[in-house]
Amino acid sequence: MFRCLCLWLFFGLATSINAAGAKDGTIVIVDPDGVVGALPTGVDGAGDIFGTFYGADFVSHGFVRSAVGTFTFFDPPGSIETHTAAADENGMLAGYYLDREADHGFVRKPDGTLTTFDACGPNALALAIDSRAGAVGYCQAQGMSHAFIRGKHGKVKIFDPPESMGTFAAAVNHSKFVAGNYQPDSGSSGFVRDAEGKITVFDPPNSIFTAVNGINDAGTIVGWYLDGSNRHGFVRGSDGEITSFDPPHSSATWAVAINAKGAITGYYYDAQMSHVRGFIRSAKGRFKLFDVPGANQTYPQAINAKGFVTGYYYLTTADPHGFLRYP
Repeated sequence: MFRCLCLWLFFGLATSINAAGAKDGTIVIVDPDGVVGALPTGVDGAGDIFGTFYGADFVSHGFVRSAVGTFTFFDPPGSIETHTAAADENGMLAGYYLDREADHGFVRKPDGTLTTFDACGPNALALAIDSRAGAVGYCQAQGMSHAFIRGKHGKVKIFDPPESMGTFAAAVNHSKFVAGNYQPDSGSSGFVRDAEGKITVFDPPNSIFTAVNGINDAGTIVGWYLDGSNRHGFVRGSDGEITSFDPPHSSATWAVAINAKGAITGYYYDAQMSHVRGFIRSAKGRFKLFDVPGANQTYPQAINAKGFVTGYYYLTTADPHGFLRYP
């Protein structure tokens, strides 16, 4: 089993993010050698990729792939399952791990320093991070989930929208605005909490289930919602205006991340519901659609300020593989 202070470095299958001759839209594979599956979840401004991989023991571990293709594996002390959740533009990483008793959160600095923490008693799942604001996620107490923000100096604040039956913080920006989801009496709705603690709740028109996935430094929020018959992407401006969208010829849409320029990435079912494809939507609403060559399912998970997209895909097997798409 891997431990956070025992790191292995080696070169994987992929080429450098700065590889000469790479063309717009080029997709490279970012699996470490010898793994069963890889699930990238973040890409920073330098082109480093962060994620989770499964070894031959089918146990999950964290990884960092540098922009030149070198892999570092890590686990918090005592971990029997490690899950990386997100990274910011500066290479700060957030995630969670399971030991013999409970789930715990962790943050990892670019130099490899790893700090573990709990929020509601002995548990926490960190889902997003910003180097200025800190990490956010959720924890459980007395049978309910509560959102938290853990500042960069370690102070934890627990919060819930009024009358919430369960709260999940999913994203945070430089200004300490936290976005996420909460459960009212039924379904799921979105919320945004400002730096002073004021919470605004919202739903796209006709939504019966809203899922928030990202927020950028401009305060623009992205996610998806269910309107009773289908799933659609949405973007909510800092002024509260919500725009619904779907890629061309899609039958269901999941928007999962937004970058500093307002570009959104996610995935969708095609019209025949036979393939899951990736998309990038510009701030002006223009779409680029893509697949990993040979894949029948492509799942983008993150997009950096330069427009590099990372995520995972499936071929005909049940094992996921990582990819990086050039802008």
